[in-house]
Amino acid sequence: MFSTSSFAITCNQYEAQIIVDVESIETINNGCLIKPVKSFTHYRGHIFCPLLIEELQQGKILLSGAQCDQVNLTRTISGIAVKELSEEYIRIER
Repeated sequence: MFSTSSFAITCNQYEAQIIVDVESIETINNGCLIKPVKSFTHYRGHIFCPLLIEELQQGKILLSGAQCDQVNLTRTISGIAVKELSEEYIRIER
């Protein structure tokens, strides 16, 4: 006897673990905006709701003040990139 089960996952946010090199940094209120991503040292998309490499390359990453200070020193971003459906920007959680 064979059975099939199917389930649907609704993603409200998309995620990927990343280490990326930064091309440009724009300072904005209480943070900075990264665009575009220069190159990837590491990428691993979430198994069910992955944030695609193309979205990281074309999107804008919004960082907090402390995160901006680190990126200005190292020119790299590492952490979990998160893009919620309702948000315009990608954010980084560490």
